[in-house]
Order: sequence, then structure tokens, then C-alpha cells
Amino acid sequence: MKTHLPLVLIASFMAALPVSAASGGGRGGPGEDPGPAPGLPVEPPAKPGLIQTLTHDDFSGVTSITLAPGGKHAYAASFHKGLITLMTRHPLTGRLTQVKSVTEDHYLGAVAFRLSKDGRLGAASAFRSASLILFSRDPDTGELTELDHAGGADKPMAGLNFCVDNVFSPDGNFVYAVGADSIVCFKIEAGKLVHVETLTDPIEADDEGNPKRPQMSGARGVAVTPDGKALLTSWNGSGTLMVHTRDQATGKLTRLQALSNGAGADAGLEGVMHVTVSPDGAYAYTAGGRFGGENAVCTFSIEQKTGRLNFVQCLTGNGLPADYDGGNEIVVSPDGFQVAVACTLSDCLTRFARDPESGKLIAGKSFACGPPANPGACGVTYDSTGNQILVADENSSSIVVFQNR
Repeated sequence: MKTHLPLVLIASFMAALPVSAASGGGRGGPGEDPGPAPGLPVEPPAKPGLIQTLTHDDFSGVTSITLAPGGKHAYAASFHKGLITLMTRHPLTGRLTQVKSVTEDHYLGAVAFRLSKDGRLGAASAFRSASLILFSRDPDTGELTELDHAGGADKPMAGLNFCVDNVFSPDGNFVYAVGADSIVCFKIEAGKLVHVETLTDPIEADDEGNPKRPQMSGARGVAVTPDGKALLTSWNGSGTLMVHTRDQATGKLTRLQALSNGAGADAGLEGVMHVTVSPDGAYAYTAGGRFGGENAVCTFSIEQKTGRLNFVQCLTGNGLPADYDGGNEIVVSPDGFQVAVACTLSDCLTRFARDPESGKLIAGKSFACGPPANPGACGVTYDSTGNQILVADENSSSIVVFQNR
């Protein structure tokens, strides 16, 4: 039976919306995603329509899926063969066609491919080769050309051990990579990765002289606020969500805050995986459970002047569907009405209704993704309209496309 939100809550959600959000946006040009449609529903549908399951040997161990601006091209990172795969996307149906894959020795264990805001640059994190690879992107064909890389056997660099994710600054001038115990900042100059700094935590001893696990231990996710003033990182090994302020001219970071259960968060950060920021920059969200700890989704407000996070909500246990297991990547829809989480262990996707004013979430039902697999759903993204959701389904070697509305 479909579960409905209380009418009073729906009314309060809609009353809180800005006029522009309630009335929709503009439309894209030929071959591009149109703008958000008017009257987007607050409640997640019980189950979206399946558009496509694209299974290919090149997607063996696929962990991330990314759409380029305009929606004509998609990219996947697959760690078993160390591949970055280009796909074209039909402008009307959203169906994908695999075009080509690229690899080099320093792409081993590729797990995250991200794009700059303008879509002209891409970066791949590869944990087995401990490297970060910088690409230029042809906006017409979608083809990638490697510009530079840091790490790998030919350019080893401290701080890139187990490199698992990266993010560009909003202006595209810097890229930040996270790994086992570090945040590494690079400035992009003339197509080269110029090292700016590497941040790590010193190893300290407890009262008995035994080494304590540093807060920067086992990174899994990284996000930057839309204004570029703060960088957020999630550390699965220590159950920590960290905030650094950014010098937007130099790219350098200053530690502002470290949150964990009982220290800035009521619950939900033990086993934290990915972190994301709402399009308006007002809220941050985390998901956890893929590698132990709590199956949880947390909400934090972001102080606009300081960048500090304030705990708002933790959904766990009865606040989540029974088949929410192994929370991994988390994303907010472009219109701000919805949040989606890839649940890797149950191979499901869970969507949440989101109140744009309070930032709070209410879970909808989970639904299965692709051919049954464990590990399964790993990476997730919305298209620019919010009308489609794409999922990277790890052990089924598939990219799955759903109609969201």
C-alpha cells in the first residue's frame, strides 16, 4: 500500500517554497535537458518507471555515474578494469548508449569520476594506483583527453593513498582529492595539477600510550558548498564529518569543525559514507551503512556566515524503510524537493521527501535497482530536471535509468 504524507505536512512544505521553485524554471536549448517542470510533487512516488538497464562488461565494478551539463553525455567509473566510460544520452528518452572506455596504468581501481561546474574538466580518483587524473572534455562529442595526473607508479605522491573521491571548486580552478588519511588540494594551471597542500591528522596517543585513530581516517566523500567557501569531507574510519573553510584565491583549507556521534551530532555518523550539499547551500546531508556502523541519513544546517554545521535530524531504524541497507552515495534533486540514497547491500534506492525550508526528510519506499547484486547500488545522480535518476549498480555491471516523476 502506498504511504502518503500527512496533508498538513504537505501544505506546510508547499507554503514554504519560494515562488520560483513552485512555478518551475526555464527550458534548455535543443538537445539539452529542459528546466524543472512546474508542480513537482513533494511525496516520492511509490516506485518509478524503469527506463533502461544498460549492462556492459566495461561496467564491471561500476561505482559512480555522472551527467555532463546539458545532459547529452554520461560517464561511469569502474574499478575492476580501471575504466572511465563515455555514454551518449538520448535527449527525449534519457536512454544511454555506451560509446568508449579509456584506461591507463594509473587508472587502476577508478571509483569516482567528477566534472567541473562548466563540464569542461573532469577528474578521476583511482584507489589502486593511488592517483588523481585530470581530463579535458569536448562539450560537443563528450570525449575525454587526459591532461595530467598525480600519483601512480610514475608520479607517487603522499596523501593519495586509497584515493576514493574528488570535487572541483565552483570556479573550476582547484580540485580536492580525499583518501585514506588526507585531503590533497591541487590548483589547475595550464592543464596541469599543481600541488597546493596536503592535510593530515597527527597520530596521537591515548592515556595508555596506544595510538588513537585520527579523525581523518578512511575518507569516503567530499563536497563543496555552492559559494565555494567551505569543503565538507566524510570519514568512514572514524565516523567523522569535517568542515574546512576555503581561501578561494589560494585554495588552502582551514579546519573549522569535526562532528561525530555525541560531538556535534546526536547519532548517524558511525559508518558515514558520502556527504552532499543542497543546491541553495543551506543544508548538508550524509548517508551511512555501506561499511558497517549505522544505516542512517543525517541532516545538518549550514551557517551562511561561518560555514559551521548544526545537527538537524537523523533518520535510522524505524525512520528508514526495512530494505534500506548499506547507505552509500546521497544526492539532492535539482529542485530541492527530494533526496536519493544508493543502498549498496540491499541493492535498493531510497528517496526522501524534503522540506526546502527546514531541510528535514521523510523516507519513501525503497525499490530494487537492476539485476540483483551484492554489492549493488553504489552511485546515484539526478538529471538536471529531476525527472530521471541514474544508478551505478556495482556487481551487476549495469547503469540503471529510472523515470522519477
